[in-house]
Amino acid sequence: MYLKDGVKAFHKEGNGVNVELKSEKRVSADVVILAIGVKPDIDEALVGPEEINNATGKGTHKDYARKRLA
Repeated sequence: MYLKDGVKAFHKEGNGVNVELKSEKRVSADVVILAIGVKPDIDEALVGPEEINNATGKGTHKDYARKRLA
């Protein structure tokens, strides 16, 4: 497993693949599994309770975050 090292290119090699990493390492493999995800924007859920009370007039920051993320 190579973590925190991006893929630069894939090169077909016989029945497999040669993966060129951004660190210039090369890895030969029969199967390649990529894990790609997104990072959610949770800035509104992380504001303090006083900001929530000013914005909503009532409730806690947890209540506000729960509603915003639902």
